[in-house]
Amino acid sequence: MLWGRLDCWYFSHPWRLQPKRMVQESKSPKKGLRQSLGGLLANRDVRYVALATAAVNGALGVLKPLSQVVLHREFKMDVTRRSLVISIATATYLVITPIAGNLSDRMPRAHLVALSLILMASSMALFMARNLGLWALNICVGLAGAGLACAGSVGQALLADLVDQHELGDYGMAFALSDMSDSLGLIAGPIVGLALSQWFGPSAGTGLMGLLCLSLAPFVMRIGQ
Repeated sequence: MLWGRLDCWYFSHPWRLQPKRMVQESKSPKKGLRQSLGGLLANRDVRYVALATAAVNGALGVLKPLSQVVLHREFKMDVTRRSLVISIATATYLVITPIAGNLSDRMPRAHLVALSLILMASSMALFMARNLGLWALNICVGLAGAGLACAGSVGQALLADLVDQHELGDYGMAFALSDMSDSLGLIAGPIVGLALSQWFGPSAGTGLMGLLCLSLAPFVMRIGQ
């Protein structure tokens, strides 16, 4: 009788019922900010995804103000019509985002992120060819929205895959790195791109961002191979 009670107490104790994974996680040392972020950035594939996210957002940050100026100066549009053209990017983003999310579960996510860079580079090229007509600028804005849709949530999912693949173990910091890349692109892109556009014309900044996106695409495409 006594042994039966001891067995019941032993096997029902909370530390016996705790999953092994939770026990291991509770015993694992907590990483500091520098160690956690440095561990992620030490991985080459993670750096490529972060650079791709920054490049796509930087290109968009250059395109938004320049398209407003061009629509006003070259196409003589009022504020309402300019807003309608810019809203093409938002509408495209809304439509393409769930499609990109669905495709990311069926094909390599690195290919979708590389596609986002190619779409954004194509958008920059069409901006430079805006003398073909307003239709070129409309497609340019639409491609920018599609590129952002393929880079956003898919890029974060790819970072999570890399955390698992390389056993980096820091999902929260990986998502924070994605948001940091967004912000870095939206800050650095307009500063550099708009400065070049002011000195050399509107096409200079978009051309630089397009080349940056295009040059990163092959490296991102090879992630996971």
